[in-house]
Amino acid sequence: MTDDMICRFKDYAAGFKGAGGFCDENIDLKVEHTLRVASEMSRLCAAEKIRGRLADLALYTAMLHDLSRFSQFKLSGSFNDAESFDHGDRSAEIAAAEGWVSDLERPAAEAVLTAVCWHNKPAVPEGLSPDAMLLTKLIRDADKLDIFNVLLRHLAHPEENPAVTFSLDPRAGVTPKIAAAIAEGRQAAHRDMRSAADFIAAKLLWPFDLNFDWSKREFLRRDYIGKLMEHLPQDEVLLAAADRAREHCRV
Repeated sequence: MTDDMICRFKDYAAGFKGAGGFCDENIDLKVEHTLRVASEMSRLCAAEKIRGRLADLALYTAMLHDLSRFSQFKLSGSFNDAESFDHGDRSAEIAAAEGWVSDLERPAAEAVLTAVCWHNKPAVPEGLSPDAMLLTKLIRDADKLDIFNVLLRHLAHPEENPAVTFSLDPRAGVTPKIAAAIAEGRQAAHRDMRSAADFIAAKLLWPFDLNFDWSKREFLRRDYIGKLMEHLPQDEVLLAAADRAREHCRV
């Protein structure tokens, strides 16, 4: 990844600004998120001793993973894929169509695009190439590390940007369907969420989808689970889920 790519990325995102206010704020939100994900990716690769070509491809993946978020928000006013399109699929499509990986050899480009496509899915499929599998696991971890950061910053002042929690009802509690998924250790689908509390509580399951020991240690070091619980009901289901998440991260 080069400075030219970062400049191109910023210029690309800026092309979706101009409406002012809420829209521009959320375009900036995703620019800043992407740059932090790239930084998380650098640290993750260093910790896991991933170097050279694969580390470079990992940074490409980080920069491109949310490429469609800008058009998504401008068109729908939301980051909820259920209201527009699957942003992983669309980001890969844009990256391919607009030449974002044209300077890579074909196998490398395909691995990056595959990782972008699968970074947001409930699970990673079998049968990916070794490079695509590694890049997919890396971007899923790096993305989660910063999404927690974005969410916790939002929860300090939730009224300022409801788009972070998909503009879900901020007053309602955790609904039975999401509570059941959490109790059973199942990832909750966004389409089933009815409240901001659902969106927040579902993140208690994210540590179980982390792929690298460094990522798990960082979740503990940053006390992501404890800080998240400050914004959730202290009921038996959620407290037990928080304990399981912490224990899973102790590697």
